[in-house]
Amino acid sequence: MRFSEKGKLPKSRWFDMPSDTFLMGLKIQRKDKNFIYVVTNPAIGELENIHPRMPLVVKADFSPADFNIDEANEPEQQKLF
Repeated sequence: MRFSEKGKLPKSRWFDMPSDTFLMGLKIQRKDKNFIYVVTNPAIGELENIHPRMPLVVKADFSPADFNIDEANEPEQQKLF
């Protein structure tokens, strides 16, 4: 799974997540519309330079996941929307 952040930089940046982790979110259904809200927390590491918040990454038991940004792979992960 991956997520992207688009903040101050002109390009979106994609970040890989470990296979045993998930993004915390909430889906609300109202009549003929669906709304998806992603739970966020303060950004960590290199993400702080892009945006002040990031998705909350959790394990299957909903405990916070250790999520490290791998700067070595960063250029390969940058993509345009």
